[in-house]
Amino acid sequence: MIIAIDGPAGAGKSTVAKILAKRLGFLYIDTGAMYRALTLKALESNIPVNNEGEIIRLADKVKIDLINNPDGPLTVMLDGKDVSLAIRQPRITQFVSDIAKIKEVRQVLVKMQREFGQKGDCVLDGRDIGTVVFPNAQKKFFIDASADERVKRRFKELKGLGQNVAENEVAKDLANRDKIDSTRQASPLRQAADAIYIDTTDLSIEQVVEKMFNLVKRHKGDQLLDDMELEKERGITIKASMVRLNYFSKKFNQEYILNLIDTPGHVDFTYEVSKSLAACEGAVLVIDAGQGIEAQTVANYYLAIDNNLHVIPVINKVDLVSADVPRVKTQVETVLGFKEEEIILASAKEGNGVIEILDRIIETIPSPGGQEDGALKALIFDCRFDAFKGVVVFVKVIDGVITPKTQLKMFHTGKVYKIEELGVFKDLKYSAVDNLTCGEVGYFTANMRDPREVVIGDTITDPKNPCAQALPGYRKVKPLVFCGIYPVNPADFPELRDAMDKLKLSDASFVFEPENSQSFGAGFRCGFLGLLHMEIVQERLEREYDLNLILTVPNVVYRVKTKSGELIEIDTPMKLSANGDIQEAQEPFASLLMIVPVDSIEAVCDFTKSRRGVFVSNEYLGEDRVKVIFSIPLSEIIVDFYDRMKSITRGYGSMDYEVKEYLPTRLVKLDILLNSQICDAFSSLMFKDKATSRAHLLVSKLKELIPRQLFEVTIQAAVGSQILASERVRSVGKNATSKCSGGDITRKRKLWETQKKGKKRLKQFGKVEIPQEAFLEILKI
Repeated sequence: MIIAIDGPAGAGKSTVAKILAKRLGFLYIDTGAMYRALTLKALESNIPVNNEGEIIRLADKVKIDLINNPDGPLTVMLDGKDVSLAIRQPRITQFVSDIAKIKEVRQVLVKMQREFGQKGDCVLDGRDIGTVVFPNAQKKFFIDASADERVKRRFKELKGLGQNVAENEVAKDLANRDKIDSTRQASPLRQAADAIYIDTTDLSIEQVVEKMFNLVKRHKGDQLLDDMELEKERGITIKASMVRLNYFSKKFNQEYILNLIDTPGHVDFTYEVSKSLAACEGAVLVIDAGQGIEAQTVANYYLAIDNNLHVIPVINKVDLVSADVPRVKTQVETVLGFKEEEIILASAKEGNGVIEILDRIIETIPSPGGQEDGALKALIFDCRFDAFKGVVVFVKVIDGVITPKTQLKMFHTGKVYKIEELGVFKDLKYSAVDNLTCGEVGYFTANMRDPREVVIGDTITDPKNPCAQALPGYRKVKPLVFCGIYPVNPADFPELRDAMDKLKLSDASFVFEPENSQSFGAGFRCGFLGLLHMEIVQERLEREYDLNLILTVPNVVYRVKTKSGELIEIDTPMKLSANGDIQEAQEPFASLLMIVPVDSIEAVCDFTKSRRGVFVSNEYLGEDRVKVIFSIPLSEIIVDFYDRMKSITRGYGSMDYEVKEYLPTRLVKLDILLNSQICDAFSSLMFKDKATSRAHLLVSKLKELIPRQLFEVTIQAAVGSQILASERVRSVGKNATSKCSGGDITRKRKLWETQKKGKKRLKQFGKVEIPQEAFLEILKI
C-alpha cells in the first residue's frame, strides 16, 4: 500500500509522515530530502543553481539512498556519505526550490522515488506525490495550514536545529517557495482530485496522525470486491462480485441480512449488469460528484427500470476538490426525474452517507418473497472455478429450501447432482450453512469438474418434488465483436481450451468455438461485447493461465443475402464468398448515446459524422452538458472511437451504445499478401470506401514491423484481385564474394549467380517470419 502526502512547505508533512509510517510499520520515504541532497551536491561542486544543463548531468550521476531507523531520524546518504544534518542548512533551503523546478531533474528523482515505492508498503511526502509520482496511490492526503502557522512551525524547527534565523526571513523564504512550487511548469503543487484535505492549523501532530491512521486502517483493504489484478490496475470493475452483509440498523433497532452485488459500469460489461439486476429487488445508482451523469449512468438506470426495480440515487465522492454537488443534483433531478430529498450524498473514502444508504435500502426496497414450503426453485446467477472446490455455483433461492442432503436437478441439462458443500459468501469468505431458504443467496459445490455443465440463468429444482416450470433466466447474449485467438505454441491448444472453459464460468458473455487458420493452425473463433472486453479476456487468459496468445483483427458480425435468398451471418473474413454470389450485404448499426461538454459539441459531431454517423437528436442537461444521439455503424465505434471522443472532450465525455438494426452496406474483404500468399490473420471486412486508406496504413505499418529476411518480402493489400497498396522489405545483404581475394571477374560472377538462384528459391519456398508485436500493433490501427 502506498500513502501519498502532499502540501506546501511548513505544513508538517515530514513530521506526520514519519510518525504515521512508524505506527503502520511502513517504509518512510522523504522525497524532499532527495532534492535537498542534490542541492547540497550542486553547491559543493560549485555549480550555479541556474546552470540547468550541469544540474541535469549531476542528477544523472549522483547516488542518493534513504535508510529508515526504527528508533531515530531518517538517514540520507549522498554518494555513500551521511548528509542527514547537512541538507537542513538554511543555504540548502534557499536554493532547493530552484533545483526542484527543473523538469529533467524531477524526472530523474521521480524515477528514483518510484523504485523506492516498489519495495513494499510505504509513506511518501512531497509536493507532487499524489499527482505525478504515484497518481494511483491507494491513499492520498493534502496537508495544509495557515501561512502564519507554517512560519511559526518552520521557525521553531530551525531554532531546534541550532540555526540562528529571523522569523521575518523565514516568512519571506516560505512565501518565495510557495510561489515557485505553485507556478513551476514541471509538476506544480496542487491537490490531487481524490486526495483527502486536512487543515492542520488548529490540530496537534498527534491529532493529525490519529485522523490519518484511522482513515488508512478503515480502507487498508481497498478494492475488496475488485480483487482481480486487472481491475486494480485499470481502476475499473470487470466482474460482478457478490457479498453477504449482516447489518444492525439503529434506526429500525433490528439486524438485517443484505445480499449485495457490485457491478461494472462500462458498456462492454452490460451483460454483467443485466444479469445482476435480474437477481435483485432493487438497485443503488452511484453517480460521481465530479463527473456527473454519464452515458453509462443513463443506460444502467433504464436497465434497472426495465427490471421493475426500485432505484436509490447516490452522489459519491462529495469530499473531492473537483466535486460540484449542486450541478450534479440538478442533473439527477432533470435527467432521471428524482426529487432532491431522494438523493443521498456520500463519500465512500471517508465513510459518510453509508449508514443512510443501508437504512434507505431497508426502508424502500422490498425483501424477497417466495414460499418456504413450496417446490424448490432457485436461479443460478453466477459461477466461478476454484482449484480445490471445482465449480462453485451461486444461487438465489426463489421458493423452497436447500439443505446439504437435497439433490439438485438443472433444467437446462436435466442432470442431477448431490451437494458436497452448501454455504454463503460471508465477509468475502466461503462459510458453510445448514440450509438456504427462500429469499437467501448462497453457493453450492457438487463435484462438477467440467465448467460446461453449468449454464448461467438456469433453474435448479428438487428432482423428487420439482417445480412446475423454469424461471425466465437470462436472454442469450449476442456477441458484437469477433476475432481469432491462437496459441503461439500449437502444443498449448489443449491448455487454451481448458482455460477458456474456466473463464466462461465467470464471464458468461464470452463465447468461442474451434477454428483452423492457414497461418496459425488450431485456435478459437471468439465473440465479445466490445474491444475492451476482448482486451480483458486476452489479458486474463495470459495472466491467469500462463498462455502466450496471438489475436487476429477484430470484426463485427455482418449479414450477407445470397442470390438464392439465403441470409448468412459473417463473423470472419474467411466466410465471405468471393464467387459473386452476394446479392446484398448488411452491417449492424448502433444507437450511440454521448454526454459531452457544451463547448465540445461541434467537434464531437464533426468527428462522429466522419465515422459515418447520422445525427438523430440532442438534449441539453443543464448549462454545461448535452446529450447527443447518433445512428452509426458498429464497426466505426469498436476500435478507437471511445479514446478519440475522450480526447476531444478532454476526458469529460462518455458514451454508451446499443445495436438496433442491420442496414445495407458496400462490404469488401481486405486481404494482406506476403510474397503473394494471403496471411488470413490480417484479413478484415470493411466498408468499401475506407478500404484504400486502410490498405496504405496497413502495408506501411507492416513494413516497419516485419524484420528483413534472407529474401525480399513483398507486402500487398488487395480486395479480390485488385492491389490497393504495396511495399517491399529489402533482403538482408550478404557479401558472397568476401572470400575472393583475387582472380578473374568470372569467378565472382559465378558466386553472384549462385546467390541469386538461392534467394529466388527462398522467396518461392521460404516462410516469412512475422513477430508477435506485429499482430498486436495491427490491432491498434
